[in-house]
Amino acid sequence: MSNRHSIIPIRDALSRVNQNVNLIGFVRESSFPRKSLGTDYVSILKIVDESYKDEEFSVHLFTEKLEHLPVVRSYKDIIILYQVKVLHVEKTANNTWMLFVWDGTDTPPLSFDMHLQDDEQSRLPLHVEQFPLPMDIICSFPCVGTVLRVMTNEAHEKFGLNFKGIGQWVRIRNMTCEVHFGLWKGLLLSSSRFRFLPNNDNTVLDCIRNFNFRVAEEEGRLPSWSSPPYLTVVDYENVPFATLMDLLTKPEVDVTVKCIVRVVAVFPPQAKDFCRPIESGQYRMRLTLEDPTARIHATLSGDNWVKFFGDSFSIVILKSKVNKLLGVLDGEDSSSVRNPPWIQCCISLNSGEYRICGTSFVG
Repeated sequence: MSNRHSIIPIRDALSRVNQNVNLIGFVRESSFPRKSLGTDYVSILKIVDESYKDEEFSVHLFTEKLEHLPVVRSYKDIIILYQVKVLHVEKTANNTWMLFVWDGTDTPPLSFDMHLQDDEQSRLPLHVEQFPLPMDIICSFPCVGTVLRVMTNEAHEKFGLNFKGIGQWVRIRNMTCEVHFGLWKGLLLSSSRFRFLPNNDNTVLDCIRNFNFRVAEEEGRLPSWSSPPYLTVVDYENVPFATLMDLLTKPEVDVTVKCIVRVVAVFPPQAKDFCRPIESGQYRMRLTLEDPTARIHATLSGDNWVKFFGDSFSIVILKSKVNKLLGVLDGEDSSSVRNPPWIQCCISLNSGEYRICGTSFVG
């Protein structure tokens, strides 16, 4: 084989600055394909071979089209690099993609500002994505642990056409998180990197071990950040604990479960309307509940409303109880934040509607 086509070890390449070389190696890590600071596209690989396996050799790949970048599909993919860098001017449209990532752990609960308005026009969203996911996608999510939504930016154009990590264990580095209406949202940066992990990686084994424990034990359904005593007690001590994702993934089943949740919003929002019966003569409220797995609307009405708040219909008392549920402390001004406490409640699912039942506020 001529020198032009010879493949050299990575260690030898370190001494051949400004020369064209041919390399072959295992891909240890890859950046998300993205648009460069110029007009082309770039992906950064870290590769190893027998001569350079204790460290990682960083390779920057530039192409005129995103689809020309190499696609890393799994752990230990092999890549051959041969005499490549082409520049081309092309105008393309920007797209945003969303990843749904999970490792079996719970994201920590967030605080809210003091703006308590919750009505049909401006209610807290139930999810980061603009539209609800199809039911077959939701049913594929694990029932414990947070499924974090991670957004790309304009640098990751056509990301979904090239990323082949769905269903695989990966490690993502150099990403950040922000808060979206009290929900965690991840953000990929231009410097973000991902690395495929084998199923026997210690980190993967820890995630699997933690997940298996949580689904096997009833206590595994409890949020990692919650602890008693709670503001409420329930009548149905023998019903199983469940997460809100358990309920979302079984929409066709009529069931009653216990959940540990936070009340993040109520409707109607005004205290004067808490104890005003609706046209049917029953008291009715909508509570927005969340745990680390999901956020839902649940109805509290009729006898269950009376059981929850007691038989006192004083606006002052009801406002005080609702404020405690929402994490509003006495004497706080409108610039303060609120931190809703954890409560336990029974939730029944009947004909697709979530209803709070058999639960009493004890303060």
